[in-house]
Amino acid sequence: MKKSGQNLDVDQALYGMVKAGLVINNDRFARRVLQELSAFHLQEYGRLFYNRKQKKYERGTTFEEVYQVYRADRFCKNFLFDFLAEIEVQVRMVLAQVHQEAYGNFGYLKAENFDLPQYHAAFLNDIHQEADRGNEPFVSHAKRAYGENFPLYIAVELLTFGDLAQLYRNFLPKEKDRVALFYGMDNSEALYSYIHSLTFIRNTCAHHGRLSNRSFPDACTILEEDRKKMEDEDPEFTIDPRGLFANILAMCHLLEQRKAAALIENFDKLFRSYPDFSPDWMGFPPSWKKVLLSINQDIDPDGQEEES
Repeated sequence: MKKSGQNLDVDQALYGMVKAGLVINNDRFARRVLQELSAFHLQEYGRLFYNRKQKKYERGTTFEEVYQVYRADRFCKNFLFDFLAEIEVQVRMVLAQVHQEAYGNFGYLKAENFDLPQYHAAFLNDIHQEADRGNEPFVSHAKRAYGENFPLYIAVELLTFGDLAQLYRNFLPKEKDRVALFYGMDNSEALYSYIHSLTFIRNTCAHHGRLSNRSFPDACTILEEDRKKMEDEDPEFTIDPRGLFANILAMCHLLEQRKAAALIENFDKLFRSYPDFSPDWMGFPPSWKKVLLSINQDIDPDGQEEES
């Protein structure tokens, strides 16, 4: 139980919200919420109900409505982060394995085994910097065993998700295609866009940013077969390549079938738990579940193609 103490003064924050047209039905509840998060942070989730021209909330918008959007968005971030961690760990392993199969454990040290020398130099610099300041036990063990240059399967553990995207981008075409084939794709550029755009989603989740009602900086490639599925199911829906749903499509392509199904079930739970939180606020089409479930449906849980 939290030790009782002196609450923060939130009068000014509440006054600003009311002045902007937000209805406070329960003053005690609102004050309790504002001991947990700032009014500035909460108001980010009220953009759905905010008229920028008038600088006012839509008539009748309540504090509770805005708070529920915040809770739903946070619920989403919590489970998305776990699935993104699954993807990040696997991408790290696959990149190392494919490159090692082609060039050996230390082939990554040679610029000729990559596309662009300048990106290769930056990649090596990142690894050495992270190794110098790394405090993970495996770094000390690796230095004792190998000196300054580790085998790639160890070196990639020092890279961020964003670093992995750039590493993949600098692979030579043959290795790029090999990685894409692991994920059942024949489009390495699309795979790069997946990894690159998901980096921002991952960081948004980690740093408590907003997922709903926004576009992200990097466009995520929409595969033609996915676009066709959406056109068949929801012909009036237009997907935003910078929206969340494009990134969820990408995640379903990168996750193993059972994990993708679990991700979809989490979204189902989100919309059941917060019935006033519309899937449209996250850029989801009306038939979002059917579209997502159709991805990789020709692959069984053991990774073998089903007979037609």
